[in-house]
Amino acid sequence: MLHAIGRGDEIADRWSHIPAARNLGVVMYKGLNCPKTTSMGRLFDVASGLLGVCDVAEHEGQALIALESFVTEPEEMPTGWRISRDGELDLRPLLATLADISDRQRGANLFHGTLAAAVAEWVVISMHRLPLPVTGIAYFGRLLLQQGSDERSQPQARRSGRADPKTRAVRPG
Repeated sequence: MLHAIGRGDEIADRWSHIPAARNLGVVMYKGLNCPKTTSMGRLFDVASGLLGVCDVAEHEGQALIALESFVTEPEEMPTGWRISRDGELDLRPLLATLADISDRQRGANLFHGTLAAAVAEWVVISMHRLPLPVTGIAYFGRLLLQQGSDERSQPQARRSGRADPKTRAVRPG
């Protein structure tokens, strides 16, 4: 992610304890064996790595669980995301901020609160599109589910009748 926000030169120093990090900036710059991903799980890996919570995930969900353990009170960064005309959710503003935060708890709070708000807005904006591309175990993290069930997180969906008040699920409409 540091490469994607124009800070690839920081990779080797930031993760100097990981031998492969020494060449990672060059690999990313050349696009060698580094396909882009839209996985929510990889987003948790990135946030967790930027905050120094979990530099290397040894199993699926490890970074999500580790990062979630630091959350005390999710906090929203209103400028932490963008949604393109094509419906692409871009969280690089949030991740750029996390790269400069040394307080893991504050970073975890900011990540979870902003991610929940961004996904809620993205879902509401994207509800007219099918299929709604929300899948993966990362969407079922305890805190994201809790944030997503907050009455404020989907007001437009509730008013439009597209949200089930019992399950709080949003259906394309």
